[in-house]
Amino acid sequence: MSVPHPPPPLPLVLAGARGHGRRHLDNIRRLERTGLVRLAGVCDLTPLTGAELDGFSPSLRQSADFTGLLDATG
Repeated sequence: MSVPHPPPPLPLVLAGARGHGRRHLDNIRRLERTGLVRLAGVCDLTPLTGAELDGFSPSLRQSADFTGLLDATG
């Protein structure tokens, strides 16, 4: 009998990472550690720093263009 594989993490794009968005970023970081989600992109007028994105994939995309970011991250 084969063991079922867990589903791949759900890719997410965070729209607005400043202000209250920081709380969402912290929750996404927590959920990513469980394997449930993967932060694929961040849409904000000001890109986040490496320190703010600590723990996330270096391939994470950032852009102020939400539609373009969705297209780029699938």
